[in-house]
Amino acid sequence: MLRLSQSVPLLAITSALVSGCYLDHGADGPTPRDAGTVDARTTPIGPDASLLWDAGSAPDAGLTCAPTRADFVCLESIVVPAATPFTLPLAFDTCGCCAQTECAVVDVTRDSRTVRLVTTLCPDPCDCDACNTPIAQCEIPGLPAGEWLVEVNGAPAMVLPVASPHHTNGRTCVDFAEDDECTRGREVLEGRPMRPSRACVRRGFGGESHDELDLVEECGTCDRESTCEVRVVPRLTDDLPPGSDLHVTANRYLGACDGVCPPVCIENTRTCPLPSLPPGDVNRVFVDGEPILTFTSGESEVVCSD
Repeated sequence: MLRLSQSVPLLAITSALVSGCYLDHGADGPTPRDAGTVDARTTPIGPDASLLWDAGSAPDAGLTCAPTRADFVCLESIVVPAATPFTLPLAFDTCGCCAQTECAVVDVTRDSRTVRLVTTLCPDPCDCDACNTPIAQCEIPGLPAGEWLVEVNGAPAMVLPVASPHHTNGRTCVDFAEDDECTRGREVLEGRPMRPSRACVRRGFGGESHDELDLVEECGTCDRESTCEVRVVPRLTDDLPPGSDLHVTANRYLGACDGVCPPVCIENTRTCPLPSLPPGDVNRVFVDGEPILTFTSGESEVVCSD
């Protein structure tokens, strides 16, 4: 898994839903390729709003490429201000040179507090050695306060808290729940906590300055991956050098059609994207409230717990 996490300001509203392709990498910096603009079409919010669609076919939302489900999102704060339009930067777990992406709001349902999105990942027109994370900028209308279920390409992905504008919750990355055709709804996101036997932090693929967290279960199961949330809390104590505490909640769930897991012990690794961290900071990782690892952000070596 690549997981090149990038932390993007939540309220940085952008009107371009197709990411630019960079062809010129000269001294003046990259020049965006003229790829055009695709506008998201948002259905009005209301109790009657309800639109179901087949994840295998693109809805009539002005999208030009085949649907490809995004994998994770990194935000300056996981809490969204109520009644304020915002942008969700939905990232894909892959490398790209100047890959183009699209995102559209298919439906917003007030009674179930659900936002349904569709993302696409177009064929990369460029040929280079760069490893950039494709990100689809999804423009979302202002939502009433509460917890909103975000569905991406027909499957539950994450729960997004919407609260008063002054409420924030720190930089956060959320790895989306794995799709399951037999299980749909919020129960997919709840799951049960993963109990890793060890953890490792490593640099992002391609030499990027972002870190990834691998959680390893020595005796894994056949459960499916639910969300993995990593929240950064600045550390105010003097017992360690400057840095932050990373609170990780990684869940798993049993799909409705999966049945009972066979009694086989297989090592399982879950990769979670980490928010951007200042190089040289000393950070502690807590999984389900328990400390498991201390590392220095930006180091090239893999750091693992005992």
